[in-house]
Amino acid sequence: MARRPISTIAWAVWGTALFLGAGSLSAAAALYHIDPTAAADGDGSPASPWRGWERVEWHDGSTYLQRAGTTWSGPIVDIRAHNVTLGKYGSGLLPVLKLTTKGGNTPVVNINGKTGCTIQDLRFESGTGEKSGTSGVKVGGKVGLLRILRCQFTVLKFGIRLQSVKAEKVLVDGCEMWNFGEGPRGRGGDGIWAVCDNLEVCNCHMHDLDQSAEDGIQGANEVANWHIHHNRIDESASNKKQCIIISGDAKGKPPLIEHNELIGRPCCVMLINCGGIVRYNRMLSANRAVSINATTPDCPDVQVYGNLIRDCGAGVMVESYSGGRPRVVTAKIAVSVTHNTFRNVKTGVCNRQPDVFRSPLVLKNNIFALQPGATAIVMKEKAFVSDYNCFYPEQPGLLQVGGAAFGSVAAFQKETGLDAHSIAADPLFADADGFRLRRDSPCLRRGAKTERIPKDFAGNPFGNPPALGALEFGSSDALTFAPPLSGQGAVRVSGRQLAP
Repeated sequence: MARRPISTIAWAVWGTALFLGAGSLSAAAALYHIDPTAAADGDGSPASPWRGWERVEWHDGSTYLQRAGTTWSGPIVDIRAHNVTLGKYGSGLLPVLKLTTKGGNTPVVNINGKTGCTIQDLRFESGTGEKSGTSGVKVGGKVGLLRILRCQFTVLKFGIRLQSVKAEKVLVDGCEMWNFGEGPRGRGGDGIWAVCDNLEVCNCHMHDLDQSAEDGIQGANEVANWHIHHNRIDESASNKKQCIIISGDAKGKPPLIEHNELIGRPCCVMLINCGGIVRYNRMLSANRAVSINATTPDCPDVQVYGNLIRDCGAGVMVESYSGGRPRVVTAKIAVSVTHNTFRNVKTGVCNRQPDVFRSPLVLKNNIFALQPGATAIVMKEKAFVSDYNCFYPEQPGLLQVGGAAFGSVAAFQKETGLDAHSIAADPLFADADGFRLRRDSPCLRRGAKTERIPKDFAGNPFGNPPALGALEFGSSDALTFAPPLSGQGAVRVSGRQLAP
């Protein structure tokens, strides 16, 4: 399947200054070549390339290309000009840049205060064999529009580190990251670590991470206007950190996380004080699919809708915790959980902390197909609105509110007045481990119309009335991705391979 399109702005800028392998440059820009296998060190021309990046002479608006299939090892490549492009020439494997400098927070490529740069079609590694402190690309200061495209990152602590970056936009598109994370004192690194507003990450693969690895994508402090979409992030080998964790001030522009496949423990998505929209994702095999943490009184709203969630300890967890301890400050947040399908989960939606909601939590049009002995809803208090849901199977402790437990939907309706239009029935999935509904499913045409969510997980219009869960009848539950650059990284879940 074709790669998902990046933003219109990014394409427009892309088209003005792009050179890739076989093409041409605008007449105003200089073009230089690097070939580590060259017999002699030249002047950077095609016939007489430089032998290494340490020989580069930096000029604004120029392009620097390393020969495909070659490996260069050396010190930091410190970009010292604006509007430059780093890439490859010729056909074959991505050129490799290996850092030989040891110690400290040392990157292979460093960009500090240089605007309009593009890095594409390169592979970054630690040439010392040590991942401690090494980043593939480290960025700081004002950078304007920065693009990192179709690159590979491996044997590193951090793939991309955006440290106090001021950018019109940072676009990371089509990159692959694996085998990174071992840091000093056993602390791991992240695929992308960012203190940076206006970040878009799309079409990326993160897989086969170390046991010491930390998060796939981590944002802190400055996280306004983030868009994370059409990525595959597999943290199952790490078994200890989040696929995506975002914490901080979104300045009224909360993150949008959509159309991703996320596999990992403990969380697929963790949001801390930033608010956000989590929609149309497939989240698998996590302790918590979505963890919403509120630690301040003015947390932005969170919307969770159209997601497919399977084999998780909890589908959505709302809490006011920090470092495992309850916060003294009373947090306030508004959360809605709508049109999701929860399959084989231990807990559907859980709130562990009382008095956390600014307005009642909304649970609507969801399917809760649970593990034996599991619970669909656990709430510390009756500060929520719940209706038009499907619960299966009925069992002791199915619904828990304020310490009271109910084993049947009818008993819950009678006692609380909630879920008046909800049903207790087998959803009748079409597949043994999928999310599609059969034609005779009781969940079809049982929901309440929600104007805010007109389309299902597959992008098809919901009926009127809509089906419960994330899929209308006939819609596909598949997410299809372009294969990673290396051809590696096919995701395996419970022994079953999902084709890339």
